[in-house]
Amino acid sequence: PPEEILALTFTNKAADEMRKRLEGRALSLPYISTFHSLAYDILSQHGALPFQNEEPDFDALLSSLKQLLLEQTDVLKIIQDRFRFISVDEYQDTSPIQADILSLLGARHQNVCVIGDPNQAIYGFRGATLENFFLFDTRFPNPLEISLSKNYRSHPSIQTASRFLFQFTLPDYVNIG
Repeated sequence: PPEEILALTFTNKAADEMRKRLEGRALSLPYISTFHSLAYDILSQHGALPFQNEEPDFDALLSSLKQLLLEQTDVLKIIQDRFRFISVDEYQDTSPIQADILSLLGARHQNVCVIGDPNQAIYGFRGATLENFFLFDTRFPNPLEISLSKNYRSHPSIQTASRFLFQFTLPDYVNIG
């Protein structure tokens, strides 16, 4: 059921686009959110917001959510049972704390799908690390990996230049084929 699906992405614009693509295709929609909006919603519901009457501090939201999930296992279980299936778009852009939160939320049912491309990592300035992407199987063992090898978006000359460029910039453990 859509109500059991949590779809996470990194911007409100991407979350809105996901909602628009799904509207009218089902009677109800999954919970589509950014990591920060999810943190705000859960912390609000459980009286654990780290601030009052001021702009939210995004780092504090994530830290507070992780702390809540670790310390209040009853709350964690409620959220795990609500979201039995989790999808994360642009997983290459997760920070360590976002990966930790995902691990906590997905631990019970192990129904976690991540979509990402290490060649498109852009949020390093926000603490994102490709290590999360390449070590996903340590958090969720034996994942099914599906690689999309055909690029329909970019002109072949752009694809060739990208492959050439990325062979010099990615860590040794990355195989771009």
